[in-house]
Amino acid sequence: MITPLGELLAEGWPNLTSINFSCCQNIDDIAIRTLAKKCHHLESINLSDCFNITDKSVISLAHNCPSLNCVTLSQCDKITDWAITILAKHCTRLTHLDLFLCDKITDIGIISLAQNCPYLIHADLRECNKITDIGINPLAHCPRLSYVKVADCPSISNDALASLAQNCLQLTHIVFSKCINITDSGIMALAKQCPRLIHIDFSLCRQITDIALISLGQNCPGLIHVIFFECYRITDIGILSLAQNCPYLAHVNFCSLINITNTALFSLAQNCPNLKTAIFSNCRKITNIGVLFLTEKCRHLSHVDFSNCSV
Repeated sequence: MITPLGELLAEGWPNLTSINFSCCQNIDDIAIRTLAKKCHHLESINLSDCFNITDKSVISLAHNCPSLNCVTLSQCDKITDWAITILAKHCTRLTHLDLFLCDKITDIGIISLAQNCPYLIHADLRECNKITDIGINPLAHCPRLSYVKVADCPSISNDALASLAQNCLQLTHIVFSKCINITDSGIMALAKQCPRLIHIDFSLCRQITDIALISLGQNCPGLIHVIFFECYRITDIGILSLAQNCPYLAHVNFCSLINITNTALFSLAQNCPNLKTAIFSNCRKITNIGVLFLTEKCRHLSHVDFSNCSV
C-alpha cells in the first residue's frame, strides 16, 4: 500500500529537485520509492536519521533520479555496499555523499564511488569503521575532492592520507579523528601537498607530535579551524608554529594536551587576533596568567573552555 505522504509528494510535486526528510521517523522505503518513480528531476535528498530506510530506497533513487548530486544518508544504518554501488553507477554526477554512521559500508562501496563519481567534492565517512586504506586510496582519483571526513576507522593509516594528498590538491577540509594509526608522516605528506587546508581534525590520533604541527604551520598558512583533542604528545612548540604561521586561526581545540603551558596561549594571543573559539580544558599547566593575556588580546572570542585547568 502506498503511504499517503509518498503519493502526495509524487503526484503534487513532479518537478521537485530537492527535499529534506531528516529525522522523519515515519519515512520508509514505500514513500521514497513512490517519490523516486515520479520525481525524476530530483538532485538533492536528505534522509539522515530515517531509521526505516534500507537499500531499496537508495536503489530506487539511483534508477529513477539520474540527476542526483547530493545524497545524505547519515545514521541510516541499514544501508549496505549494494545500495552505494548502484547509486555510484547510475548517479555519476554525485558531488556530495554523507554516510556518517552507516556502519555496514565497507571498502567495496567506497571503491565503486571512487570509480564512478569523478565529480565528488564532499565525502563524509565517519564511523564507517569497516573502511580501510583499500577503500580510501581510490578516492584520490576524484581530483575535485575538497571535503573528507573519516572517523573511528582503526584500519586507516598514513597511506590513505598520502594518497589523498598526492592527487586531491583541492582539499580544504579533512577529518581523520580517532584513526589511531595516523602519525606525523601522514600529516606531513598532507601539509606539503595541500596548502589550501582551512579545517583539520585529528582528535584522538595519539601518535601525533609537534613535528606534524610544525609542518602544518610551514605549509598551510590559511588554517582557520584546528582540532587536536587529546593528542597528548603535542607541546607548546607545535602550537607556537601554528600560531606564528597561521594568522587566520579562529577556532582551536587543544583539549587534554597535558604538556602545554601559558606559552601556547601567549603565542596565540600575539599572533591570532581573529580567534573566536579556544578550548583548552584539562590542560593542567595553564593558569590564570595565560587566560587573562589571551582574553585581553583576542577581543573576538565568543567561546572559551578552561575547565579543569589551574585557573
